[in-house]
This record gives sequence, C-alpha cells and structure tokens, in this order.
Amino acid sequence: MHLQLQPRARHAIGATADPAPRRAWPSLVRAVRWGRAATAATLCVAAPFAWGPAAAQASDGWRFTGSLNLYLPTFHGSSSFPPTGGGSAATVDIGGIFDHLEGTFMGSLEARKGPVGVFTDLLYLDLSGNKSGSRSISIGSVALPAGAQANIDLGLRGTVWAIGGSYRLSQAPAQTLDAFAGARMLDLRSSASWSLSGNVGTIGLQDRSAMRESRSRNWDAIVGLKGRYVGSDGKWFLPYYLDVGGGDSQLTYQAIAGVGRAFSWGDVAGTWRYMDYKFKDGAPLQDLDASGPMISAIFHW
Repeated sequence: MHLQLQPRARHAIGATADPAPRRAWPSLVRAVRWGRAATAATLCVAAPFAWGPAAAQASDGWRFTGSLNLYLPTFHGSSSFPPTGGGSAATVDIGGIFDHLEGTFMGSLEARKGPVGVFTDLLYLDLSGNKSGSRSISIGSVALPAGAQANIDLGLRGTVWAIGGSYRLSQAPAQTLDAFAGARMLDLRSSASWSLSGNVGTIGLQDRSAMRESRSRNWDAIVGLKGRYVGSDGKWFLPYYLDVGGGDSQLTYQAIAGVGRAFSWGDVAGTWRYMDYKFKDGAPLQDLDASGPMISAIFHW
C-alpha cells in the first residue's frame, strides 16, 4: 500500500509542528530508507542460499521468541557539552566518572514465519557517577592545568532501540543462521555539573563551577548475522550475534557471544555483549562503547 501526502495537508502539518520533531524526521527517513534497501539486498543475497528445512518452513505458522536480559556493562567514551552563559565548551571522560547503574531494562522480541522473521530489541539505561579530585574533564578543549582538579557529577539516560527483518539461511538440528537488516536508534541525554579547585590558571570564573546538558539522537542502518550452534545432546548451545552499520553515526557495531542451555520452559544464556559507536565531528557524544556480561531468560511460543 502506498500513502501519498497532498501538498496542502503537508503544509498544514508543517505550520503547527514543533521544530524539534521536524529536525529529527530527516534522520528517521534516511535510516528507514537505508534499512529498507539493506533488507532488500539481504533477502536477494540470502534467497539462493536457503536450503532444506529452512525453505520447507515457508508454510509454518507464526512462532515467537522473547527474552528478558540482565545487562551489566562498563562504559567508555567522552561527552561534549556546549558553552552557555559566555562560558567555554567542556568535555567529560565517561569512563573516568561512572561508577554504578541506577536502573536498566533490556528485552527483545522476534516473530518468525518459515524462513522470514521480524525482530525488535530495546535497552533502557540510567547511569550516574560522582568523582572527587578528578581530572576527567577539559574546558575549552584544553586539559586542566597541572595543579587543578574537579568534583564532577555525571548522568546518562536514554534508550537504544533496534528493529529489523531477517531471513533464515540455515535450519538444522545442529545450527541456525540468519541474515538480517534494519535500523538502530540511539537516544541519550547527558548532564554534568562540576566545580574546580586548586591552581585553575586562566580558566574563566563561569567555567570553574557549572552545570551543562546535551542530547544525542542517532538513526543508523545495520546489517548482520545471528544464530546458534547446538550441542549433540540438544540442550547446550552457543548463541552469537554480529551487526555493523552507519548513518547519523560514522560507524556502529555490536557483537554478542556466549553459552546457553535449553529447558522445558525455555532457555537460559550467559553472554558477553559489546556495542561501539563512532560519532561524526561536532556530535555531543564523541565516542561511546559498552561491554559486559548479560544473563538472558528466553521464551518460545
């Protein structure tokens, strides 16, 4: 089905829309276009490689898989804050400040009919940290003077959401292998407050004690592979996942691998999850990566 917006209706909507969603709309449109093109390319490439049970499942009904995950990552990167009130821009080293996770939720859902599937994955996080006597901040792109130090409070809150389509390349008792394509959104709000002490040199009064905020929202197209290898007993398995992409970000990629065991009610898996973002020049976040253990309860119906 094709929807066509009439010029008059589009003008009426634009006259009352808030400018912030209007600025975010081109990024979403680009990510959707890239995701659709990547999905089409994935299906075209994958179709000739489908064989055996994977192709035979085309007439099966819908099957669903959902998971709830406990993820305990360590974060590294740097966040930039624009100047306010005549002050200078500031950059804070994330890895040098965060010490605990205030709250997190992570879950995924997949629907499959035969070899074709759709999936979504959501991560919500809320981090905060406080560091006294720290040097993990630069003011005006210049590191603190040798005799200066800072008390820093840093917060990071937001979501990482992915959605996509997949095609099963291989379906066998010992393994499954899916190719997929889609889009991932990163929406994070950063806040920082600091006070400097010691020999602060020529740093201006307005920058010696300040509070700043910034926000990053990126849409990126992603492609990748995921699946599992199953042991001879049919209970133990090795899950894996890999994606790579870009768009609003210069580059993003993610990898997951570990071990799991099947039970009568579902599966339990212990994995290591790594996610990395390289941002374009001038972005509020300069770089960001998260890595750590993840425990998953997986349900099938």
